[in-house]
Amino acid sequence: MENKYIDGIFDELISVFPIFTKRIFEISDNTTRNNGIARAHVNLMRFLKIEGACTMTDLGKMLYVSKPNITVLVNKLVEFHMVKRMLDKNDRRIIYIELTDIGCICLEKHTEAMKIAFSKSMQKFSIDDLTLLKETLNNMKIIVEKMEE
Repeated sequence: MENKYIDGIFDELISVFPIFTKRIFEISDNTTRNNGIARAHVNLMRFLKIEGACTMTDLGKMLYVSKPNITVLVNKLVEFHMVKRMLDKNDRRIIYIELTDIGCICLEKHTEAMKIAFSKSMQKFSIDDLTLLKETLNNMKIIVEKMEE
């Protein structure tokens, strides 16, 4: 019985998440399309904003992106002056990536544009629907945290 229950949960997850993330990413993609940066760049900047300076290896592990791909993403953001590379004072082989002031401003603008677009897309839902969505996301956060234990 327990396996059928878990199988049902698995089936629901793989059927709902791709659609849910596609709809959310459409909002993100529409707000970044004209900036010359992609969703992956924004994710990287958002992570740096939360965590602070990180090594390329740490960025790759946390974002589930290969090191060569992280390099490409970081190079583009360095070119746009949104992140900078900093050498470790004790070990010059270690390079940290840090969000710049320009990157912070760009991230804030992107986040605001996403909130506006998300808000517009949520207008069709009732307060009850929105409350259910918020509760569902909070419950998912609790479950994900338990998965990490």
